[in-house]
Amino acid sequence: MPTVLDYDPLTDYVYWFDSRDNVIKRAHHHDGSDSETIIETANNDARGLALDYAAGNIYWSVHDTHTISAAKKNGSSARTLLTSPATLWPYNLVLDPRNGFMYWADGGYGIIHRASLDGTNHTALIAGLSHPYAITIDYNEDRLYYRDQQYGIYSSDLLGNDVREVLYEEGKWVRGIAVDEHFIYWSSNWMSKSDMTRTVLVDGLGGPWGIYITEAGPAEIPCSPGYFPCGQGNACILAWKRCDEATDCPDGRDEEGCVCLPIPVDFDLGDRLAVLPNQLGQTTFEEIQNSSTVAILNSSPNNAETQHPEFREFASVVIFPRCVVSVASCSSSQHGVDTTSCLGTQLLACRSWCEEVLAMADDRMKDQLPACDLFPSPQNGCWNLKPEWKNNEFCYHGNGMNYRGRSSKTISGAECVKWSDAQAGFYTTEYPWANLVNNYCRNPTGHDRPFCLVEEGRQEDCDLIPCNENGCWDMGPPTNGIRVPAKRFYNVGERVTYTCNEGYNLDFRHTSRVTCFEDGIWQYDKPSCSVDISGKLEEDLLNGYSESQPPDIERGGHTIIVFNGTVEEVIDLDEKKERLVASIVIDFTWRDSRLEWKPKYFGNIETLSVVGSSIWTPTFTLKRNADPLYRGLPDDVLLLISTDGTVRWRVETLTSTICTTHPFFFPADTMECHICFSVSPAIDQIVECGGGSSCDVWSSPQQEGEWNRKDKIFAKGNKEACFAVQLERIPLFHIATTVGPCAILVVLMTITFIMPIDKGDRIAFGVTIQLSMVVSLVFVTEVLPVKGQLPFLATLIVVCMGLMGLFLFFTMGIITLHDKEGSLSPMSKTFFLQYMAKFLLLGDLTEKEAASEDGEAGLTVRTLAYRERTDRDVPADGMAEVDGKSPAALSETIRQLSGPLTRMETAMSSGFRDLISIIEDQAMKNEQEISDYTLLARVLDRLCLVLYVISIAVAVPMTMHLGT
Repeated sequence: MPTVLDYDPLTDYVYWFDSRDNVIKRAHHHDGSDSETIIETANNDARGLALDYAAGNIYWSVHDTHTISAAKKNGSSARTLLTSPATLWPYNLVLDPRNGFMYWADGGYGIIHRASLDGTNHTALIAGLSHPYAITIDYNEDRLYYRDQQYGIYSSDLLGNDVREVLYEEGKWVRGIAVDEHFIYWSSNWMSKSDMTRTVLVDGLGGPWGIYITEAGPAEIPCSPGYFPCGQGNACILAWKRCDEATDCPDGRDEEGCVCLPIPVDFDLGDRLAVLPNQLGQTTFEEIQNSSTVAILNSSPNNAETQHPEFREFASVVIFPRCVVSVASCSSSQHGVDTTSCLGTQLLACRSWCEEVLAMADDRMKDQLPACDLFPSPQNGCWNLKPEWKNNEFCYHGNGMNYRGRSSKTISGAECVKWSDAQAGFYTTEYPWANLVNNYCRNPTGHDRPFCLVEEGRQEDCDLIPCNENGCWDMGPPTNGIRVPAKRFYNVGERVTYTCNEGYNLDFRHTSRVTCFEDGIWQYDKPSCSVDISGKLEEDLLNGYSESQPPDIERGGHTIIVFNGTVEEVIDLDEKKERLVASIVIDFTWRDSRLEWKPKYFGNIETLSVVGSSIWTPTFTLKRNADPLYRGLPDDVLLLISTDGTVRWRVETLTSTICTTHPFFFPADTMECHICFSVSPAIDQIVECGGGSSCDVWSSPQQEGEWNRKDKIFAKGNKEACFAVQLERIPLFHIATTVGPCAILVVLMTITFIMPIDKGDRIAFGVTIQLSMVVSLVFVTEVLPVKGQLPFLATLIVVCMGLMGLFLFFTMGIITLHDKEGSLSPMSKTFFLQYMAKFLLLGDLTEKEAASEDGEAGLTVRTLAYRERTDRDVPADGMAEVDGKSPAALSETIRQLSGPLTRMETAMSSGFRDLISIIEDQAMKNEQEISDYTLLARVLDRLCLVLYVISIAVAVPMTMHLGT
């Protein structure tokens, strides 16, 4: 039972897959004769089948093995092109030989795929489909038609864009799709693309699988540039396969009409023949003359600087394919128009030539010419210009992709390996057109110049000469020297570096780097190398020299090492850890008789520089080292040697050492650091200070951050070279931030004794002052190292805190006495309220107490008299008796005392006196009674203030005395 089929109109064969026998068969279309099996699928079900008529290939997809395969139409040369994971369940497939692609529906991935006809360049065009199966191409409109969602037909362009829904009928499976110029056919139905009407052609079929229209094949396929149409235009072959004496079209059309025609003189291409049509599909000279193609030839000379120098010749071969028959061998009539007897084969430009020429062309030129992969390779027969010569050797144009010389040396001088051996033959397989012969230099990849592969598999540029580029010829290496890079030809802007061999120096009048300028002119002349006298002297001095033996060891003497130096900078200072990191410069000088020479024998050289590790140098140990990673003074620096054997070793290094701090007078404390380098006791060496008068003398102070630094150098016991660094802290900052706040807090504590007892909380204020003092104490202890002795400031803070606490207890007692009632004993009252109060400038508090008692007694008498008067009865007539007298007697008495007062005046005088009495009585009620204990609290408050001030004043010198 056939499930898929295709028809070959060139041979009139039908090809189909027989699902019963799992084979692909073919037979004649009209009568079914000559039926034969051409391919067996090994019990697997083929779901797609398509023919490439021109190439003579058959393609099929197998669902079970996840493969797409191809073979010749007779079943030979079968090969698998694609397999999983490129495709999972390949169903129907369709070919587009015009563009060299195949398309298929993948039911496993739900994707419409596309790939080249050889299986390469695989890509997914349309994804996210549901059960895609059938697929076909409308060659007239360049659109794909495919099934989606089982019941729908959709279309898109050949790139998977512009997707449209054509038909969707629920419940009706779409098994196969075919199109012609007017209609779409599927399963058993057809439908007009114009009015979407449907007509049933055949019904009652038992589940048809697919559908094929013989008239709807790729008839009249327009061939792209670089192709030649076969038969009636329903297939295309590569243009270079025409007239090659091998039949490639099924109808043999490619070997018909291979007539060599003379090119009209109007094209100015010389006396040669051409075979038409060309790669652009132009069949006559008149068609060429009237097309825009001629502009390619005419515009070439104007772009000589940017285009390949052979571009016009290359374009002429594309437009006028060459005939292998010469004009002389062709018979012609006297008018030169009868060329029927002049038959021959054509030769198109080689692909390597195309790649090199078009690499320098602009996009406009590239668009008018066929792609380079459509040109033949040398093994297929092609036309190429003879290689150009320059300086008796082959040169190259552009990037050299068409270079065919026989050079096999790289710029470094390495020998090239064979292309067939390099990288397991990758290059010969991937680039069969690139003339990869033997181990000759080539450029198959589009590199900027020809190259080859060396033994290590590394790619190296070849030492070749460009044909038309400006540049400089190699000046050669200098005598007793080399040049890098070593080439025979250098492009403009390239630089050459010249170096001399060991034992020779570059002439000081020349530079080591030379640049190639325009017109082949070098920037400078080639330098020269002369004998390296310094190197020869060093070689003579160190010949037989033992760097492990100190000087004068054979004479039994001792080595005197003189040093000098300075502390350049304090890098880091940690007074808490007592560590100093400093940058020092130190010069060591000693004499080594083994290193003496006479200048007249060595070009009057007075000094020589050698690496410290090549001669003997003293070994020093850093005392009080604080860096566990310290490895000693570096000996890989250059040492300066004089003619008398004096060696000078200048060292610049960082040292980390332990210091001694004196924190007692913080913030005016000091720190002293000794940086000492001790020589090895195993060798008799003497260390001397070479600073002259500056030895063991302090330098002038200089500021280093918050410190004033002084330093000196001295030799300690003739075995140590020492630097002493003395640091004195500048106290202003800490006075402002630490000492000042502490002093202010001590003064603020006096408020505790001045504040009224009944106003505010004295105890809370005092405790707050105490806590603030603790903060200052913590800061001081954090800054300074832990020693056996506290700094003066820290001790003073502790003493002040103790005094503050003591007087806070006194304050609590005073507060208790203030609220106590009662009287003191006469002796206590006299001592505290009289004498002690006067001493503390409070006055005699006993006098104030007595005055207070007298005032209270007078007020009491008047109050009692007033009350007695107010308790008397007042008569009805408003006249009261006074002291038992009658009103007449009272009036007489008043007249006798005060003169002739009227009755009203007498009444007013009496009322005024009563008012004064009432006011004094009220004032007495509001005045509180002051007890002896209240006055005593005032005296003790003032006494605590005086004692606090005295104790603080005494604590400062006492703390200083006890601390020192």
